[in-house]
Amino acid sequence: AIKNIPGAPSKEWNTVLSAVRIIMSSFDDSDLTLETIANTLYISKSHVSRLFKKLIGESFSEYLRRIRMDQACRLLKETRLNIRRVFLMRLSSGSTCPA
Repeated sequence: AIKNIPGAPSKEWNTVLSAVRIIMSSFDDSDLTLETIANTLYISKSHVSRLFKKLIGESFSEYLRRIRMDQACRLLKETRLNIRRVFLMRLSSGSTCPA
């Protein structure tokens, strides 16, 4: 959940929302890192990291891990995939989740 920070500059919000969009569209990419997000947004890794902690309330790595775990749980609940298959999907670079 994103924190409600009154007075946070809209540029900061836009940066975090852009990062979140990238994460949500690429969370299953094993090459997705703080560095790739920062490079995509043309800002420093430390700036992305600070904004995540300030506006989302958790570090970038914690957020990405939580999104990936949520997706794995969803796959286990809503598909016939077993734990091993979900784990292997996570290990394979660029894997996509079934519809």
